Amino acid sequence: MTTTHSGVATATRTTAAAARATDLTKVYGQGETQVVALDSVSVAFHQAQFTAIMGPSGSGKSTLMHCIQPPADAERPGEHHPPHGHRRP
Repeated sequence: MTTTHSGVATATRTTAAAARATDLTKVYGQGETQVVALDSVSVAFHQAQFTAIMGPSGSGKSTLMHCIQPPADAERPGEHHPPHGHRRP
């Protein structure tokens, strides 16, 4: 893939997504106090790349990160956790 920016062509390397969210919506409250923190947000974070999430206070940056992070006890690729109550040798 080639990307052109300011008239200069640069090669772009495509990497697999390490995390992805599609049409993510997060709503706090109901009725008159309802706040839509995320409204159909889709994003992919790719392996071996740095990503900055920027925006003004209250724009949903932390909400996005909390919604896409895996649970603390989630197994990651390549990891193996013994069943609960069993110890590793």
